[in-house]
Amino acid sequence: MLTIQGHQNRICQGWSRRELIQAGGLGLFGVSLPRVLAAEEAAAPFQNGRAKRVIFLLLFGGPSQLETFDMKPEAPSEIRGPFQPIASRTPGLRICEHLSRTARLSDKFAVVRTMNHRFNDHGSVHYIQTGHPHPSRFGPQPGETPVGPKEWPSIGSVVNYLSLNHDPQRRTTMPDYTY
Repeated sequence: MLTIQGHQNRICQGWSRRELIQAGGLGLFGVSLPRVLAAEEAAAPFQNGRAKRVIFLLLFGGPSQLETFDMKPEAPSEIRGPFQPIASRTPGLRICEHLSRTARLSDKFAVVRTMNHRFNDHGSVHYIQTGHPHPSRFGPQPGETPVGPKEWPSIGSVVNYLSLNHDPQRRTTMPDYTY
């Protein structure tokens, strides 16, 4: 890594002084820096980037999974949705024909199909967000406790609180996380 005046700053692609001098010396033999960089880029293995942010979509009152990301075209008509599936960028993932732009971005998101619960409404997303069963709106069911001030926080609020950018004094017009 090349350092200037003692600071640990990366220059270019992390070349050392020796590598930089060697590359400059190659110019005497007709090898230019653009050629060296092009050769290095061609030889370097591809590395995926790291996600810095997550957009987690929850569609309260939205369309059913059978009409969006978990279409079952072979299922009986009373189970499957009225729309047709189309191919996406992700092998094996078929998405609703009305979500063609989403299908083109399918290599950028994950579809989780392994969650299940015993509730028959979207309020059960509480379990996904907190890892704890949702206290029923109609009173506690066996094994449940009523909603109270010590409710489990959703995962988004925990991630926001624990993030390095958490600053309780910061005032913004848009919250980092909403639920």
